[in-house]
Amino acid sequence: MTRPDPTDVRAFFEREAAAIADWLFAICVLESKLGNEAKTLAAAIDAFQGLDLTVAEVPFPQDIAANPHHVPVPELDQYPDHVRANGLATRTGSGGGRSLILQTHLDVVPVSEGQRYERVQDPERGEILYARGSNDAKGQVATLLLVMRALTHFGISLKGDLALQLVTEEEVGGNGALAFIHAGYRADGVVVMEPSLAQIHPANRGALWFQIGIEGVSMHMGRMHEGVSAIDKGIALIASFKEYEKELVAMSKGYHGFERYDHPVQLNVGIFQGGHWPSAVAGEAVIEGGVGFLPNKAMEDVRADLERIVATHPDDWIRNHTTIAFNKLRNDSFEIPYDHPLPTLLHAAARQAGVASEVFGWNVSCDARLYARVGNLPVVVFGPGDLATAHGPHEHFAVGDMVDAACALTQFVQDWCEVG
Repeated sequence: MTRPDPTDVRAFFEREAAAIADWLFAICVLESKLGNEAKTLAAAIDAFQGLDLTVAEVPFPQDIAANPHHVPVPELDQYPDHVRANGLATRTGSGGGRSLILQTHLDVVPVSEGQRYERVQDPERGEILYARGSNDAKGQVATLLLVMRALTHFGISLKGDLALQLVTEEEVGGNGALAFIHAGYRADGVVVMEPSLAQIHPANRGALWFQIGIEGVSMHMGRMHEGVSAIDKGIALIASFKEYEKELVAMSKGYHGFERYDHPVQLNVGIFQGGHWPSAVAGEAVIEGGVGFLPNKAMEDVRADLERIVATHPDDWIRNHTTIAFNKLRNDSFEIPYDHPLPTLLHAAARQAGVASEVFGWNVSCDARLYARVGNLPVVVFGPGDLATAHGPHEHFAVGDMVDAACALTQFVQDWCEVG
């Protein structure tokens, strides 16, 4: 069959954009924090009906918690009737083409103080929607809706199978994506849609949070020489961690794909609490922080490094009275070859659509690492919107950026899956 001319596709999107923007703003108002995603999920499933797609709600596998990559979510205990589920829309190809997963997430973080909910006409950028989740990542869902409408409108038949995965629990660790991977869903390529300013990322940084407990010996300050300050021991341990940070920085300097970042890796201590009284030696201390690392380190390597620092610390007290755990954020790094057909074809499609984009590593972690590390699938990150505004009171999404990204994706889907 004949492919539609890209200018006709763009004209179609520009006609459709206002209605899609209305839909997007409406679902941004819907609650979709952890445990309350049901209405947004239902709205998304309904929107993709009638577009040559088989659409369904897919509950998480019952044994998902047994997967070693599953992130515990104790907050769900307050929602005893909550059904953990994703949305799935599939389009079966005629055969002979590459299969593709287009993925994004429906859940959001809580609103910020002073959260804006309004639609603004910008003289240069056109309509801009201010709302929680507008670009992270409900705007990505709206972009996929545009693409699917174009495939139906122009009667585009694909050789390869196409699947849209609309997941939940991304913001709390990625269990929605893991649910699909755990259940055996696979494809020849995956595009995880996040607000990347339409840049193409075949790699991203990892992030691992740690929790440390230090035991001291409490004593009145008048006899402090007989006690052991857990705060002092914590300060010494943090100093050792900061030396490790210097090693990470040195080994990551100039790493391919991340050269543009001044500080691509870091070790941050975000919480340090100890003691219970000003005139008493601190008998306990708690330290929590995180490590950002590049694909030259796997998450298990970083974990082993931190455990080693504690276990071999020159201070005997620290070695024997410190515990370290990794019970919160556990996002691995990932990368695929930058010359893989997935980023190469997407980059070419973006250029053909008039979308300015580059191919480089992303200094952010997202669901993509699960498809790469757990699913062993080639994956890239791409999407309209600016992550810098996400999770804040001024989060916004430009309708024109959505149209640009939809043009690029429509071209890419035809190139990757093949038309026929």
